[in-house]
Amino acid sequence: STHRAEKNQEVLNMWILQRYPPVECEQIDFSGGKAYVPVSVATRTVSGPTPDGAAATDFASEAPVADCSGYMTSTPVCNFTRVGEHGHFHCDGEYRKVRRRRWGIESGHLIVWMRIAGLPNFRKLWGKVDSRLQAGTTLRVYFVDNFPVKPFYGRKSVVIATSSLLGGQFDFLGFGYCVLGVCCLTFGLWKWVQCKCWPRPLGDISILTSYR
Repeated sequence: STHRAEKNQEVLNMWILQRYPPVECEQIDFSGGKAYVPVSVATRTVSGPTPDGAAATDFASEAPVADCSGYMTSTPVCNFTRVGEHGHFHCDGEYRKVRRRRWGIESGHLIVWMRIAGLPNFRKLWGKVDSRLQAGTTLRVYFVDNFPVKPFYGRKSVVIATSSLLGGQFDFLGFGYCVLGVCCLTFGLWKWVQCKCWPRPLGDISILTSYR
């Protein structure tokens, strides 16, 4: 039934709502040197699914799920909790609610993170700064470490780079592609002129060394 399917999606966390909810609570006030205190989606306990053949209203166990409702509608609602506090946190004052157009398994952050890197050292795009930054601007980056890398001696860092029509800050690759493209175009034009001015009959083998 539809109720059972929705219940299974919720219990099995198929939408990954805990990490990528449809509504997020962001801190916007850092005046006076205020520390960054992250806010995450609260959890609640629901009944877990039963094996096939059991009644749709019978659920075997309890499982914690993201405390969000109506996320398949245009007006989703999520409850939040702040680090170091108990109970629900009201997202107002120094915080604001942000409605995400792409959430869950459709989140761009999840899609980029899940893409397998071909080399041990790699970069993955997190976001884009739309506002113009003046030279000498000091940026303060706040983050939550959700994926520890110390157990396998890994390292993570935030890289902020400029972009242009040729790509990122490292312009050598862009110039290399341009030069390669010009060479290919020149060679193609030369072969076209050669075929027009000095055509070779189809199937002619007279220029082959073994037949001279």
